[in-house]
Amino acid sequence: MRLRGIPSALEFPSMETIQRSLKDVAEFLCLPTYDEYRTVVYESIHVNWHALCVNWNFIFITFRPLFILLSWASKHVAWYAKIFSSILLNHLNRSLQRFVAFQLSLSKFAILSEVSVVLSLIGAYLLRRYIQRKRYVERLRSWRRSKVLAARKKYDEALDEVARTSMTLAMVLPHLIYFSVAGTIRYAFPDFCVYIANELPILEAISIIHPAIKTISLVEFIIHIRRELTNTEERTVVSIQGKHFTNFQLKREEERLSKRLQWFMRYWITFALLHNFDHLFSAIPILSRLFNRALDTSTKRQVMILLFIWLKELRLPSANTMGKRLGKHASGFSNNTVDIIYKNIVSSIILPLTNATATGNDKTRGLKDLCIKQVELFLAAMVFMKAIALERKEQVIFILSESFDLLPASITLLMPSMFTCYGIIYVTGFIATGNSAKCDELITAFNRNMNYLPDNDSKLLQVQSLQLRWLRYWCVYSISVLVLKRSEYALSWIPLSTHATLAYFIWLQLPALGGSPLLYKTIRFELTGFGILAKSEDFDPEDTLTLRLLNSIFGKDSHNERKEVRIEDLPGNEPEQ
Repeated sequence: MRLRGIPSALEFPSMETIQRSLKDVAEFLCLPTYDEYRTVVYESIHVNWHALCVNWNFIFITFRPLFILLSWASKHVAWYAKIFSSILLNHLNRSLQRFVAFQLSLSKFAILSEVSVVLSLIGAYLLRRYIQRKRYVERLRSWRRSKVLAARKKYDEALDEVARTSMTLAMVLPHLIYFSVAGTIRYAFPDFCVYIANELPILEAISIIHPAIKTISLVEFIIHIRRELTNTEERTVVSIQGKHFTNFQLKREEERLSKRLQWFMRYWITFALLHNFDHLFSAIPILSRLFNRALDTSTKRQVMILLFIWLKELRLPSANTMGKRLGKHASGFSNNTVDIIYKNIVSSIILPLTNATATGNDKTRGLKDLCIKQVELFLAAMVFMKAIALERKEQVIFILSESFDLLPASITLLMPSMFTCYGIIYVTGFIATGNSAKCDELITAFNRNMNYLPDNDSKLLQVQSLQLRWLRYWCVYSISVLVLKRSEYALSWIPLSTHATLAYFIWLQLPALGGSPLLYKTIRFELTGFGILAKSEDFDPEDTLTLRLLNSIFGKDSHNERKEVRIEDLPGNEPEQ
């Protein structure tokens, strides 16, 4: 039967035709039958299972000893763990019973105190996590910095307003305000001031620790800057300790830090004079009694804290204000308390005494100048014969002159300790401060003529090196004074401890074999190792005193584990064939 409207050519094939066509395609593609495919699948499963069994037997036979050891260890570990857990649970049960009994024996106030302490610790921990997550510390520091700058700006503007009326009043007003506020606090809170002065190391932190750390950091930073300035490579940006500078900014930074170095030099000279005058008053019996009657230990510490805060932190009228009001006469005044004390008191005492010992003719000079003159003539002849260089001659004369300065103090090593104390005062309070004051005077003279000097002037570089040397010495000296002050009672029981102290300070000041560079490097490495100072290129954690002490205690020598370098292995030292 045909459908209407559909031609016969488009009729659907029959089912037999479709089956025949599918059979022809299967024969052409060689498709397996169901029975054949089932047989092959069964054989594959059987073979894979047999291979898995063989592999398992191989692994079991190979690792059977290990399995035996593991089973034996697991049994014993389980047995020991069971015993340990029973003992631990027993002890925990007893401890818990004792804790509960102890808590029941307490009063309600004690229980509430314990709960408040635990809750406060938990709250402090959660607060610390929250502050770290919200970065409140960095935001607080930036907020404090902005507020301090704003307060300083208002303070300078107020002083500028006062300076318009009277420049003298503007210079005196900060001192009056400071001492008035300090006297009010001392009168209002006497017990609190006594506690701060006696029980807390505020005086040592303000006068020694903080300035010493700042000095070491500044010395290392300016050494990097001067090293980069002497580098002749063409560079647009220089990176030093994470800070980036252009060549012009590097030069300006070096000038700014040089003024800061001079401030620290004057501060340490003032500190040494104050300390040695205190030592001198304590060494002279009559002055010691009068001084102790006038000021007891607590009052003296309060006065020293007041004095060092006044020296370091008091802000005077800025240089711009003084330049506007005083004009060309502003250079004769200072806007820094340390500079005022140094120029008016310290330099007027130390420099004349130091220069007085260096003056005189051949007839009035002592043994020191005569010996130095003879050695200088001999070295001049050696330079003329080209046996030594001129720089070597000047270095030998410099070392000899400074060593002769220490000779009077060395004589007191043969005397009783009451005279050796004066030798210590002479070495630290006269020789060191005098030489540092002369170095500061040379730096000041070079700063006046800085615009007319070349960058690599030999005398300027020599004076700058001398300044860094004395700053290193003062850092070591201040920390040594702190250690000796803390161990004063123990040293009083040791024989010849005063003589050893004098020998130690003489050793620190020796120009060639002095101990200040060695101890300065040790202190710098320790501060760097504890993260107080930024890391430098020559820093190695294994060179710190702490790690060397720990390695010696635990029997580890990391230096011996490093690769030994022989002279023959260095380039240019190969053995001849």
